Amino acid sequence: ILAPSEFFPAIKRSNLTTAIDEWVINNAVSKIAELERANIPLMIAVNVSPNRLETLEFPSLVRSVIGRWNCSPQLLQIEATEDAAVSNPQVNIRNLAKLTEIGVS
Repeated sequence: ILAPSEFFPAIKRSNLTTAIDEWVINNAVSKIAELERANIPLMIAVNVSPNRLETLEFPSLVRSVIGRWNCSPQLLQIEATEDAAVSNPQVNIRNLAKLTEIGVS
């Protein structure tokens, strides 16, 4: 098992951050949906990169994935790293507010 500090630098250097964020969100939401169908509602938290969080389409992506899997948005928690608080705070606050509007915490 690798600690995040061991692989995050390599991810940041690559152009895979967006693809990895989308893969993680899709897999987390699919698991939420699967557990919900089994009457095991479980909140899953996902860490996203600051670069992904600050894109204007990020809330739409999350809404789309939740719609695709037809699950309760309140079972998804988006966690922003400390870097997100300083990288582009106005956009990040706006996006987090939009996520809250759709029920994501």
